[in-house]
Amino acid sequence: IFDARARSLIKDSASKKALSYYDTTEKLGQWAHSHEKAKIDFVRLWVKKRGVRFTEARSSVRIPWCELQGNHAELIIHQTLQMGYVYPGSPTVNHFGIGTRHWMKMTRKKGKWIICQDFYTDGLGDDSLVPEPKPADGQPPQGQPPVHTSPQRVTKSYDRDGAVSYADKYAGLAWGAGNNHQYNLQYGDLSARGGNCANYVSQCLSDKNGGNLPLDGGWFYSHDQNGFSGSQAWVRAQNLCDWLLYSGRGKLVARGTFPELNNPSKNHPSGAVRKLRKGDVIGYGTKDCIEHVAIIVGWDFRGYPLVNSHSVDRYHCPWDMGYDKTTVFDLIQVVN
Repeated sequence: IFDARARSLIKDSASKKALSYYDTTEKLGQWAHSHEKAKIDFVRLWVKKRGVRFTEARSSVRIPWCELQGNHAELIIHQTLQMGYVYPGSPTVNHFGIGTRHWMKMTRKKGKWIICQDFYTDGLGDDSLVPEPKPADGQPPQGQPPVHTSPQRVTKSYDRDGAVSYADKYAGLAWGAGNNHQYNLQYGDLSARGGNCANYVSQCLSDKNGGNLPLDGGWFYSHDQNGFSGSQAWVRAQNLCDWLLYSGRGKLVARGTFPELNNPSKNHPSGAVRKLRKGDVIGYGTKDCIEHVAIIVGWDFRGYPLVNSHSVDRYHCPWDMGYDKTTVFDLIQVVN
């Protein structure tokens, strides 16, 4: 089933088989079918708008728990997905990874196992801010990845390479991640308590093996008899971005929708998003609130920014993948 889903992202003809594994006589089976179809539609539209073509999709799954009773099964499934895409006229394959956690129920009918429930959030086509996200128009700028020179004087300590190395090691279930696809449990996992994205980015910025930014009275974590906890700026996306800006540890490069940040402008001839450096932060949300954060980890062959994040787990993923044309992005540069 998961292999068929992966193939459907590459070949239009494969989607019919991928969508045949659902029990559409049940309400939750219908919902799961619609959810998967919407993801396939988003990906197809995204590659068209970005001018790329998917050439690779390799899926691996692990089942940490399952219960089988006759013709009914309930499973927890962890999927690690590797994707590869190319630009026209280039043989270079740009790889990225997605990791997803599924709560699936299946039933066997006429000798075939089919899905009657599949709850999961997918980094390829799930923007939780809108029910059916549609990618914005716009292609990556022509040219190579941007070259950023380090300042001659460093007034505040921030190890950008360390932050990226940490982000890659603890990218969770996503293909490409280290640490046997496990989070750094020293900091706890807040996925079931509203999301782990800010907790993860905070770790990348501050851990001694990461960016090594010093903590302060507004941005910190702790351990006590009740387990892991962190300040609002540590665990919430909006508060983390606010802390970066108001503490002086970060500055806002630009704020806007995808076309406003991707396309060349008077102030940003190569597009505002190309001003970001490794270790910088992107906030995702609406005009009123930031709901998600990710960390810049590099660029693809054409200089398209790539991010890592949690909840959903992403590794070197195109920065706008899964987000709607109305999403507002905050581009925050960490101040050295």
